[in-house]
Amino acid sequence: MNKMFFKHNFKDIAGQRFGRLFVIKYHHTDNGGNAYWSCKCTCGKISIVMGSHLRHGKSTSCRSCGTKYGRDSDKKTEFIRSKIKKYVTRGKI
Repeated sequence: MNKMFFKHNFKDIAGQRFGRLFVIKYHHTDNGGNAYWSCKCTCGKISIVMGSHLRHGKSTSCRSCGTKYGRDSDKKTEFIRSKIKKYVTRGKI
């Protein structure tokens, strides 16, 4: 049986922090050559995250923290609430 060995060319980001995620160690590389990393969130959960998503800011926390801290929908909701609050406090309603 013929075994194929792939050379992994990726930047070692172990020990770095990206938002709420701390990169623990290399996990695996998928068929497309994307490196995945084991990361620990500040809440304590472990997530497997694609390295490019970490480096480009697409992943900054685990999924459960992402819903609490900084998803786009939450930002939009908070922005709208702040506008309504200003409108109400000015006596327009």
